[in-house]
Amino acid sequence: LLPGPLKPHVVRSDQGPAFVAHNFREFLSASQIHQSLSCVYTPQQNSHAENFWGMVFGLARVLLAAANLPPTFHSFAVQTAAWLCNRLPRSTRGWKSPYELLTKRKPDLSSLYVFGCLCNVHLPDAWRSGDRHLADRSAYGLYLGPSEESPGHVAYIFSTKCALLVGSILGHTCHTWIGFRELAIWNLRRI
Repeated sequence: LLPGPLKPHVVRSDQGPAFVAHNFREFLSASQIHQSLSCVYTPQQNSHAENFWGMVFGLARVLLAAANLPPTFHSFAVQTAAWLCNRLPRSTRGWKSPYELLTKRKPDLSSLYVFGCLCNVHLPDAWRSGDRHLADRSAYGLYLGPSEESPGHVAYIFSTKCALLVGSILGHTCHTWIGFRELAIWNLRRI
């Protein structure tokens, strides 16, 4: 995915336990990477990371509010917000995104849907129940963002009540999530 080997020269971080651990310092020295630690309780010395986290968590709150989802979905909102922030151009980078700077390609956003929209998830044969000819081939769910692990999507499936990594979905972007109570009423009306 990356055009060549990229290696940081300096890793700047706070003095969190993960960053001052012996194994991490050993890894950095073996890779000939300098470690720069900020002073304790001075987040302004780590302004780039603090600014990025502020952008990510702000966008995650907006995604949850716009989709009318409860805070239990915050991890998916944060992951989607980070994915979006890494693909949005910024004026400080010459109107290029971090993704574009690393890969020398513009990010492909064609498979992105509205966070929290209703979607139909294609079910592989192994996930179908009942007669193989008459079993449902898709299930209703919520689109929870693109996957960082594969070129798929993360969707919350209503019938199984779990989030799954799926390969293909059909997103209904004009129908956003209305809430758990409203969904229960909607399901009762369908019966």
